[in-house]
Amino acid sequence: MRDHSSPGALAQALPETVSTTPHRTAEQEKQPPARRRSREELAAAHQRAQARVRTEVQRQMDTERRDLVRKVQQRFHQKVLSRPAARPLRLPYRFAVPLVALLVFIFGGAWFEMSRGGEFLATGNAALRAATPWLVLAALPAWYWALCRAEVWAPRLYEDMPTWFVRRMVVIPFATLLGAAAVGAAPWGWLAYLGGLSGTASRMEVRVMSVDAPRRSGRCQQHASVELRGAMARVCVHSATAGVVARAGDILVVSGRVSRWGVHVESVHAK
Repeated sequence: MRDHSSPGALAQALPETVSTTPHRTAEQEKQPPARRRSREELAAAHQRAQARVRTEVQRQMDTERRDLVRKVQQRFHQKVLSRPAARPLRLPYRFAVPLVALLVFIFGGAWFEMSRGGEFLATGNAALRAATPWLVLAALPAWYWALCRAEVWAPRLYEDMPTWFVRRMVVIPFATLLGAAAVGAAPWGWLAYLGGLSGTASRMEVRVMSVDAPRRSGRCQQHASVELRGAMARVCVHSATAGVVARAGDILVVSGRVSRWGVHVESVHAK
């Protein structure tokens, strides 16, 4: 029996096919050793990995956002479909006719004021001038209440408005201001309209109190404040005289139609 206690005897006892050192093939010996990557290459690989991660995260976020928008739209459509049908507002004729007449008076007068108010000089009407601010103040709560009630009377008008806050804090207050301004301008617009229809052709002298700075926008390039029958009014003076600029204290001749409500100005000339 052999003694294998010593390393030399143990090495002789092992078969030749068993080796204590790793054996490399000829192909492995021909291949060059693996090259260690530089810091630049490692940094570039790290950046590419981060870019792939960011792309994947962005794709997931886009998917979640689309799913959220789809759910919100579905809930909105379900809410609209589940909403009870609004009862149409039906007013008796004894209320509908005055309401339509009032709306025509308000918005028709506001239109006449915007289109013809600059060509009409209202004289007198001190009571109307004093009452105009109070009309505007009284119209503010009335318009706000009517527009808020329109959510119940005509809900289809408010479906395109996104939220309650936008309706009550932006759209309705802005529409209320426009409606109140139309109420204040309506009487003056109808005066300008009636003054242009009636009256007799006449010429009168007015005194220039102040002249506004010239401007290039609009139909009139320069306005002036004049005194007519004890009332102040604004007229267009950019074409009063060729090459002459009106100054405070000058006398101008106004040609137009004179009526009980004022003067519809057709032309302004220097005296």
